[in-house]
Amino acid sequence: MTEVSASDPIDVIFKKPISEPQATIPELERLYQEQRSTIQKIYRGVDTWHGTGRYGNRGQIDILRGIASTRQLIPHRDVWDPSLGESETISTTWMRPYAAAYADMHLEKGKELSYSDFRSGHYWIKYIKRLTLPEIFNLLKYARALNRTRKDAIDWIEKKIGRQLSSERDIAGFTRLRSSIPDNYPILIGIKPGAFQATQKAAFLSRTERRTDQQILIDMLTHLEVPLDRIAETQAILKENKVELPVLPRELCERYSAEFSDRELLTGEGFREEQYPIPQVPTSRVDLEPYIPKEEWFTSLDRSRSAYHGIDHLTRVLILQETITNLLIQSGELQPDTVNRVALRWSAVVHDLRRHSDFIGRGHAQAGANWALQNLPADIPLDTKDKILKIVQAHDQEVDPDSDVAKELSILKDADALDRIRLESRLPVTDTPKFLRRKVALDPGRLCLDISKKLIPFAHELYRLSTYNRLKRSQKAGVLVLDAGSQLGVLTK
Repeated sequence: MTEVSASDPIDVIFKKPISEPQATIPELERLYQEQRSTIQKIYRGVDTWHGTGRYGNRGQIDILRGIASTRQLIPHRDVWDPSLGESETISTTWMRPYAAAYADMHLEKGKELSYSDFRSGHYWIKYIKRLTLPEIFNLLKYARALNRTRKDAIDWIEKKIGRQLSSERDIAGFTRLRSSIPDNYPILIGIKPGAFQATQKAAFLSRTERRTDQQILIDMLTHLEVPLDRIAETQAILKENKVELPVLPRELCERYSAEFSDRELLTGEGFREEQYPIPQVPTSRVDLEPYIPKEEWFTSLDRSRSAYHGIDHLTRVLILQETITNLLIQSGELQPDTVNRVALRWSAVVHDLRRHSDFIGRGHAQAGANWALQNLPADIPLDTKDKILKIVQAHDQEVDPDSDVAKELSILKDADALDRIRLESRLPVTDTPKFLRRKVALDPGRLCLDISKKLIPFAHELYRLSTYNRLKRSQKAGVLVLDAGSQLGVLTK
């Protein structure tokens, strides 16, 4: 992992400072794309999260200054412990949105979250609503372990929100509590693996929290997250106490968090470092430039610009098949003279050319083969042209192991399947009906080659970066996708 210096100034996060705290959404998006890799590197080192705020206990405790001056997180009174709150713990969770909910309760009352347009709050609201009803309103079954009654639990919540609970809707309201302390603000803290030993206190919360009665040293923290307009204040307190710790803006971190699915956020799997193989001898991008699809090849101009089956998709498939082939040759699973790379490249950029719709593909494979027969360059050898026709014709069918294009077809089908990432990003799989999810989602079990399964994280990055290049620059689509391949190291620049 590349280390990020905690002592660097604000431009660790921003390449240029923002004069106005309330930056526009486009400005935040630009900054996010520039700094995403920095956030990603830090997040990969996070094991659990802790949500808190600048001040606590009606302003009598300066939590941030306490952390900085003592150089540790200190356990505090645990209201859910069976000993009726006499013990002290630190509550952490592997679910970032869950910890963020606790942090956001420290926002000063009457102020709006400056990152509300970026946050993925619906994840934790949905989760907490589901979890709270059986575990707080039905606390009778936990009463013996907690040594408190259902009424005790409800009284505690009602005291917090200052009124009676009347409906399930109140649970969502509970997650939107705000602080009455002036100048209070949320602080979200990342914690490294091995920072503490978990305790069994408040064990019924073990489905959501990991608690400890030990101090957590500041050296075991990965970073702090605070609202953009509080970064300078937070950094000043850390510097005053000679603490070196990265401070990230919640605005950009919520934007990063929003890239992950419900399952990834609620299991904590989303931020883990995902390695993917890179060919030791990448293809020269000059070799692929002649294959970039042209607008006039498609059935219409609109089809060439389709986000699903247009130039971008075909060029990504071109890069993906090239990467798979290079890795197979590198591992010795494929001999260079047993695969027709020219046929593979042309098949990659031709296979979806004749689609008339993003949603109905009947007959497009044969139509693509017919187009190739009439329009492929005349200098392509006949045996290569024959392979192109066979690959394109069969790319939407199961691979026949006895076919003379079985190797090439397996590579192309996997390259095409890996770019299904583009469909998942536009139609969140977790919120999609099962019948549609089966058609849309990238299913690793359906990939033909083992190496392709290892390239799923790479497919995510290729889609993300090629899409961002399109937003940022005005060059032709295919060129920008090749730029992404070069940036990721699978093509030489």
